[in-house]
Amino acid sequence: MSQIAVTSVTAGAALVALGLLVPAVRRARAAGDLDASAALTLGIAWLVSLPSTLVAISGGAPSRQDAFGELFAIFPGWYQQALDVTVLLAAALAGLLLFKRLTSQRVPVHTAGLLAILLWAVAQLASGLRGGPLLSPRAGVLLVCLMAATVLPRGRGACLGAGIFGVTLAVVSGALTVFRYDVAFVPCSRKCTVLGSLLTGVYPNANLLGLALVAAIPFAYLGFRGRARILFPLYLAGMTLATGSRTASVAAVATVIALLIVRPRVDADRAAPGRIAIAGLVLAGAVVGSVYVIQHEWNSFALTARPALWRVASTYVHDSPWFGYGPEKWASLTQSSRIPADAAYSVHNQWLDVLFVAGGVGAALFVSMVVAALVTSGNARPGVLITLATIVVVGTTERPWSVGSLDWLSFSLVALILTGATGGGGTFHSKAKLSAARSRRTAYAYPEPIRLRTPRTGSSLR
Repeated sequence: MSQIAVTSVTAGAALVALGLLVPAVRRARAAGDLDASAALTLGIAWLVSLPSTLVAISGGAPSRQDAFGELFAIFPGWYQQALDVTVLLAAALAGLLLFKRLTSQRVPVHTAGLLAILLWAVAQLASGLRGGPLLSPRAGVLLVCLMAATVLPRGRGACLGAGIFGVTLAVVSGALTVFRYDVAFVPCSRKCTVLGSLLTGVYPNANLLGLALVAAIPFAYLGFRGRARILFPLYLAGMTLATGSRTASVAAVATVIALLIVRPRVDADRAAPGRIAIAGLVLAGAVVGSVYVIQHEWNSFALTARPALWRVASTYVHDSPWFGYGPEKWASLTQSSRIPADAAYSVHNQWLDVLFVAGGVGAALFVSMVVAALVTSGNARPGVLITLATIVVVGTTERPWSVGSLDWLSFSLVALILTGATGGGGTFHSKAKLSAARSRRTAYAYPEPIRLRTPRTGSSLR
């Protein structure tokens, strides 16, 4: 497709999405969905992504090849300083929401959040035992975010915040094509799309954008109300396909199909065994596919050289099977050219990444956290199952959840911890509160008619 045609498609879709987003947010505000949990997920997602957005708007970052022949972005000098500032702002936001929540009322503590904090602690301990930093700034910020996620209200709010982030990220990336097409799109290399180029948007490469968009799809469906809950996931899936990220594209198509079949809700009045069963089958299929891919005997150049990364990680895991090496060790392997610079952010597999960072103890805590999120989600369980299936598909060849340090996908981990039933969510207290609210609405909806008796005739007026 020509540049004019591609720009028309992406910018037009962004304009339509923005036109749908404004009334959707107004409706959410009127319904009380924009709560502290929404502020947390939306805030940390955009604060972490803001520096790369500023780089893209200002002209983008040049790329060069590493020792493995892979391209990676060279950010300007002010980028790291801007990232440090926005990460601190994310910590301040999470800390403020945590303080207000703890001082306002007696609050429940979410088990999945506690287990996530324990997993974080194991990762930091592993780093200290291996001679690394016991606590890095971004690790400390993740801790504050997890603490806030442990006590903030569960329900639609966290999903809404993550969904708004995904839609606005897609809108900004699409609008960028009008002003800086050379930054928003890069030529096709080993992979391509029907557009004839790869959408990078406001991120340094297309893969990072695709992962962020696909992580937001299930939350957009669960968070928005009305037709927006259908249209926005479709829009996010389309933008994901435009990035050319194969892992994200497969996850986006599978997630949208699963959502349209299961139709999960966070405000369901009663349990839906059929939907739970179908969503469970989706998750089981994702797990089986993930196991097959990681166990298959690939050559070193398949899957964009990921099997070579997995072999390096497996060697280290074998040497430290119980506690791992912490969140900083993997990136340091680029100094010895054992891994390419563009792979420094993760092992490119969720399970191997957890084992490398926190060992077998961390892996056990990771599974416990996921199980706790499922068990305590109430009638929102079908949605949580599909969200986990999305993460499993992405986690086959990527690492969506960092367990020891804050990054651009941490919003999805926080959102999952805070995803739970609202309204008739399945617990005694939530049902009692719903019943009381309905009783009050019934009592005040139809007041008794006022009767006025005139002194002369004694007739009553209504």
